[in-house]
Amino acid sequence: MKKIKKRKLGIIFFTTALTLVLYVSILFASIFVVSGDSAGPLIQMTETDGFRVVWWDPQADEGMIRVTGPEGKERMFNADRDGYRFEAAAEGLEAGLNYSYEIFSINEQGNKSLWAEGNTKTAVSEGEPFTFTVFGDSGSGSSEQYELADLMSAYPSDFFIHVGDLVYPRGEAKQYSRKFFKPYEKILRSTPFYPVLGNHDMKTEEGRPFLDTFSLPDNGPAGLEQGRCYWFTYSNAFFVGIDSTLDRDTLQDRVVPWLSEILKSSEAMWKFVYFHHSPYSSGSGSSKLIKDVLVPVIEEEEVDVVFCGHAH
Repeated sequence: MKKIKKRKLGIIFFTTALTLVLYVSILFASIFVVSGDSAGPLIQMTETDGFRVVWWDPQADEGMIRVTGPEGKERMFNADRDGYRFEAAAEGLEAGLNYSYEIFSINEQGNKSLWAEGNTKTAVSEGEPFTFTVFGDSGSGSSEQYELADLMSAYPSDFFIHVGDLVYPRGEAKQYSRKFFKPYEKILRSTPFYPVLGNHDMKTEEGRPFLDTFSLPDNGPAGLEQGRCYWFTYSNAFFVGIDSTLDRDTLQDRVVPWLSEILKSSEAMWKFVYFHHSPYSSGSGSSKLIKDVLVPVIEEEEVDVVFCGHAH
């Protein structure tokens, strides 16, 4: 039986830092906390009925968030703690609405104080229009990085995708504050952030600071550490993030079967895949490994757009 190619009905809006082509190579572009540092809030994994807030507070023994909806109703959610890292999941909310949140810190004596506050929005319902921003190779700590962060803040998106190399030159935990949290402070406290690992992020403990910082969907390939590859849906779109720093055998034996299965099973109108190493580049940054291993399944499953970085 002849395969009928789906027809795209509708419009999806997105923002990129450079001109978009089929395979985007973006020019510019954990635990980061060392003893005594604090950071956050960091919004993660927004869904239609909730969102997560992550922060680091070395002075707190417990933490919680108070979420207030547009109707004025307040809800309290306790946070899980791992060392200085706190993570609270707000649940039972409504789709596509703005919510304010307050983070409360509780010390060993039981004293509660307001630690930080912000606003964020739950994911829109299926079929509703949305925007997203894609960028990468950004973590230099330069004035240009801060200027780009200000520009992105001026054009808000529903979420951000990062295609790797968040912190130059080695993805060290101690560099996350200056080269990630400070430049994107306004964005991170309000907008969910979905990154993948780049080669520079892998130079410290095989990406451990990255993996300890972010809360990403735990739906990756079986037998592979969660957070390296994952997928999520938003409205009428399906997004897949892949760790392209993995070796050939792992990509071929674990990632490719998983990628093929989830793409086949998704009925989303739009399918996006993103990773760090570009299979095609106008410069010297083309990855033969990615071209040989990932591109065939991406083409077979009719992915609409692939975002990449690495090739400057």
